Amino acid sequence: MMNVQIISDQTETLSNSTYRTIELECGKRQAVVMIAPDYVSVICKNAAHRVWMGAPKCYENFEAAIANYKSSSMKAIIETVQEMKAAQ
Repeated sequence: MMNVQIISDQTETLSNSTYRTIELECGKRQAVVMIAPDYVSVICKNAAHRVWMGAPKCYENFEAAIANYKSSSMKAIIETVQEMKAAQ
């Protein structure tokens, strides 16, 4: 497994639902993954995101999010968050 570092981990409750936002880094790649009750959203903080401040990509589950990315570092970031959620 690649070396993934956790930058921040926050949990917030809104309208009786809990949302967890985790910022991670793997090599030169940074991403923010938000775990909501019924979806997972991912923001890859690359040059395009910094310029356009694009919206996160939303997925039904972690498997769909992992399947969408080609880079091993993004897959490692999402897998790390999946393991963190399973350990709760």
